[in-house]
Amino acid sequence: MKRYLPIAVWAVALSVIAGALLFLESDFLWKVQEGNLFLETSLFFREQMVVPGGLLSWIGTFLTQFFYVPWLGTLLLCLLWLLLMWLVKRAFLLSAEWSALSLVPVGLLLLTIVDMGYWLYMLKLQGHVFVGTLGTVAVAALLWAFRVLPDRYWLRPLSIVMTAVVGYPLLGIYGLAATLLMGIWSWRLENGTLWKKMGYSPFFAHIDKDGKWGKPFELPQQDPDYPRQLLRSYNIPEFMRGPVTIDPHTFADVLKGEGEPVKYVQQLSNRQ
Repeated sequence: MKRYLPIAVWAVALSVIAGALLFLESDFLWKVQEGNLFLETSLFFREQMVVPGGLLSWIGTFLTQFFYVPWLGTLLLCLLWLLLMWLVKRAFLLSAEWSALSLVPVGLLLLTIVDMGYWLYMLKLQGHVFVGTLGTVAVAALLWAFRVLPDRYWLRPLSIVMTAVVGYPLLGIYGLAATLLMGIWSWRLENGTLWKKMGYSPFFAHIDKDGKWGKPFELPQQDPDYPRQLLRSYNIPEFMRGPVTIDPHTFADVLKGEGEPVKYVQQLSNRQ
């Protein structure tokens, strides 16, 4: 039995829990849609777009209408949370072992709804039940797009600028959050990672005692698509037979000492 659950299991489990909690609050959800009137007019759209983040509010108000049938609105909300979990996993390259971390933003969003209480009658933001989810989905999607964007022709710096210019009017604080995270991400990639200009994935091959090597094969990964997501960043493979037993101070003393000449012997096989 695997020591961790795949993300699909976590997603289904969360959907069941979230759906049960929200559906039990059917009266509350019906009141939410009563207080969020959506009008299919251009005037209503322009009124929402006056403030930063107006697009989220407009879409959120539209989706809130579905709480007229509580189970239908709950289903839409859970589907958005499943999408959010998938985007978080892709954007942050979470392995299956750490896939449970994608539950964190969804759990916080769920808490803001079920623990709303009397804030329901005080909040003036239209579509507020969906706004947080829509904004977080937008941030995760922008980060994922930024990660897979080729680092050429100044595409990444331009994407940061465009996110700041366009994201703030449409997404409000979520646009600023995406811009900030992109900037931090870009800085860490340039200063904290050893980049290698490689257009292919790492391959291994068996070399016998005569120097003949067999057919190269790609290093197996749990996620077959994982190497394609990191085409420019690799760690140097280090093969070890056991734990390190050398004291760090002893290792440092060796580095400070005099070096010894090393003779390199290279044997190449005769290939036709």
